[in-house]
Amino acid sequence: MTPASDPPGADRTDAEARVISENAGRKSAHDKQNPQAVYAPGEDTTFVVFRGESADPYATYYDHEGGEIGPEVRIGTNPIPDDDTHGAPALTIDDEGFLHVFYGVHNDPLSYAKSEAPYDTSAWEPMGQPMAEADDDILASDYWETDRALLSVPGGTYTFPLTYQSYIYLLYRTGTEPNAHGPDPEQGDQITYPSHAFATILRSTDGGETWDDIGPVIDTRGARGRPESDAYVEDFDERDGKLHITWTVATGDPDSQPPRGHDGPRRGGYHAYYDTEDGLLYDLAGNQYGSTITWDDHSDGALRLADDEYTTRSGWVYKHLLTDDTVVVVFQSTDNFGIPDGKSQHVLATYDDGWAFERIPGSYTASNHSHVRTSDDGRLEAHLLTETDEGGERASDYSVLTRSDGEWTQEVLLEAEPIEGINTVRNGTDEFAALANGIASDRPQFSKRLWAVGTFSG
Repeated sequence: MTPASDPPGADRTDAEARVISENAGRKSAHDKQNPQAVYAPGEDTTFVVFRGESADPYATYYDHEGGEIGPEVRIGTNPIPDDDTHGAPALTIDDEGFLHVFYGVHNDPLSYAKSEAPYDTSAWEPMGQPMAEADDDILASDYWETDRALLSVPGGTYTFPLTYQSYIYLLYRTGTEPNAHGPDPEQGDQITYPSHAFATILRSTDGGETWDDIGPVIDTRGARGRPESDAYVEDFDERDGKLHITWTVATGDPDSQPPRGHDGPRRGGYHAYYDTEDGLLYDLAGNQYGSTITWDDHSDGALRLADDEYTTRSGWVYKHLLTDDTVVVVFQSTDNFGIPDGKSQHVLATYDDGWAFERIPGSYTASNHSHVRTSDDGRLEAHLLTETDEGGERASDYSVLTRSDGEWTQEVLLEAEPIEGINTVRNGTDEFAALANGIASDRPQFSKRLWAVGTFSG
């Protein structure tokens, strides 16, 4: 581990946090449904999707030249209950400029919409098959209701879309009710695909009209000798035709009855990439794992980036940054790396012929939510929620910690705010770098604040 000194705390930039919506719901910036903002260089526009009124997906945009925020437009209707915060939207923009948004899933078929025109948020087309044309009974959670969904592929939770060479790819954890967790009684009480133990990637070669399931890519059955497990996908991005995947694995509390992998500790961090040329999975050392990474593979090669004991009980948010020459993953840890007992701090894992760890110095972190990005001038930024003594139990500071020439500086952009999530902008610039969502209890359910973080120099 690289030693780290306390940051001097000097301001680094003229960055600020600016409210871009007063109509957001909880988990409007959801770290497991991302990206939620994508910068389109040719348009000089950052497009944003978020969980808004009635938990429905909404779209807006930031015009960098004019410095203006666009109108909020409802994309579709969220098919899961309003109090289920899993249904936040995730966005990708294809090579023709069409916006593709996936939303409203928690162990359900995938809801999906596409903009009617390139780089335009004003009108949306619901995609997938009409429910009336379904050949079989549809497996979904209670109260799930919609007219159209992707019915030809497995349902699931936690969607991560991206576009590469005109193809759209979607990573997510599979599993639909009532057999999302554990054994399927129709399969002789065996855990079978698709369930929570698996993650998969979908691919569309025709702009979202049809989809192929090219997974499962992760199979966690048998993890830690437990009867149930969860493949918690954490991040998905592309570099040089390689689709990078970061994930963690939940196997539950050993004392729970019945034993459940879903709701217990989520431990260990893992990273691999899917090669679009040969359809196989590799770690960063070049070891090949075929088309599916099994639990037995998880301890091999360079797949494991953080051992179970490195992470906090709830430290299951792993976000990666693909630089020109390596991969950096940020996660929260406690009682390790010189962090005092009972405190939590974020750690960088950087691959350099093996995973090397560096504690991010400065304030202790109040939440596992975190993201890393590269600034316009090439410095590494960690966006974290850090501890504060002000503002009440759920309050934290939104801090940006920047590393330059081995030294760290810290800048607090929001002080003593109840904040629930962070998402950096895909391909984003310093002008609009990240999103954060508030959870102030004195504001109604769908009147939470959504902040944009950036310099806003336009």
